[in-house]
Amino acid sequence: MIGISRGQWLAAAFWIVSSLEVAYLVGWLLKFFVGGGRGNHGQYGGLVAMFMLAVAVLLAGLMVAFALAHGPVFRGIALLLVVLPPAWLAFNSAKEQVTTPSIESLAAGHGYFQ
Repeated sequence: MIGISRGQWLAAAFWIVSSLEVAYLVGWLLKFFVGGGRGNHGQYGGLVAMFMLAVAVLLAGLMVAFALAHGPVFRGIALLLVVLPPAWLAFNSAKEQVTTPSIESLAAGHGYFQ
């Protein structure tokens, strides 16, 4: 990374991560609406779609603010706001896959053999 300043690295990382998130959100929303809406996604499918749309709007607002602001502190905070939610979801998903279910979960019918 010779010749690349920290600000350029933050900007490149932000745009890469936020573009991937936008692509995921748009893909999920297209799959939801083309797939028949609420019928294929359970009782709360519409609520999940509204939440994903709200996340997409907030992400778009953050991307616009990032494009207009030039301070490295703001850019670092914006990168954290973009990276932390998917990282948290990935960590929780991995934790659920790796950890053993509790005795209460097994008694309730959750766990290894659903």
